[in-house]
Amino acid sequence: MADKPSLLIVDDDPQLRGLAAMILGSPTRELVLAEEVESAMAAVRARPIRVIIADYQIDRKSTRLNSS
Repeated sequence: MADKPSLLIVDDDPQLRGLAAMILGSPTRELVLAEEVESAMAAVRARPIRVIIADYQIDRKSTRLNSS
C-alpha cells in the first residue's frame, strides 16, 4: 500500500491552523501542521510533502527576517 500524500499547513495563528486542519483533514492524506518556518522546513526534510499551504504574513520573529 502506498503512503498517503502529505499536506503541510504553516500558520503562526493556532486558531487558523486548527481551522485549516479541520477543513482539509482527510483519512486519505497525512496532515502536517507547523507554526513557524523552522518546523515547516524540518517537516519538508523529514518526508515528501505534496502540497504546502502557508501564511504569507507569518510573524517575522519566527522567520528570523527582522529588518534592523
